[in-house]
Amino acid sequence: MTPSPGTIIIPLMNNIIFENRERAFAHASFEQEFAFYKAVQDGDREKVEKLMSPLGSDSMGSLSKNRLQSLKYHFAITIAELSRYAIEGGMDLETSYSLSDSYISRCDELKNEKDIHSLHKKAVFDYTDRMKKTVLKKLAPSGPVKKTINYIFVHLHEKLCEDSIAEAVGLSRSYLSRLFKKETGIPLSGYIRKKKIEEACDMLRFSEKPVSEIASDLAFSSHSYFIKVFKATTGMTPGEYRASKT
Repeated sequence: MTPSPGTIIIPLMNNIIFENRERAFAHASFEQEFAFYKAVQDGDREKVEKLMSPLGSDSMGSLSKNRLQSLKYHFAITIAELSRYAIEGGMDLETSYSLSDSYISRCDELKNEKDIHSLHKKAVFDYTDRMKKTVLKKLAPSGPVKKTINYIFVHLHEKLCEDSIAEAVGLSRSYLSRLFKKETGIPLSGYIRKKKIEEACDMLRFSEKPVSEIASDLAFSSHSYFIKVFKATTGMTPGEYRASKT
């Protein structure tokens, strides 16, 4: 009677687990592995260098009795994970898949361990450096959003409304509002409020102006409204904040 695939695979897996335990192989923790790939995704080369383990180290276990083949398997797995994290981090699919195919193909042709280790480092840092550029590109605001931020900075001590800002930037209010939220992650009105409260905090720390005067300087509609917004933002009243900084 021919045994089913399961009856072959289960003992085989048990043997692999047993052999790894006998040789004291401890697989890298999930947390460390996640931290490494997240560092690549963030484009953090310094952190990647600290977290990167040598390809095929004892902590990774053996995937083949042939040392060279085991390294190639580990290389392919690493590239697949790099590709996945890169895509999740914003790299376009075509670029990521092309890199993946190229590196795996090049590794398959290598004949010694030293070259595989060298290619592994090159691939990791290639993905990391490309992701850094991707992250910086995502963080860089578009022209209209830059103009909006600059306008708010210059007119922070005036009454600011979305209509006047949109007119100054040359866009409709609704479009600017959507664009600003998409690029910064915060509504335009929320950003204005945040910047006014940040300025109020500086004025409370570095000047002796009364709270009512600060509220007026920052064009809040009333003293009481300023206190309400300040407490909602910082968790303290203006008076409590000033006292905590002296």
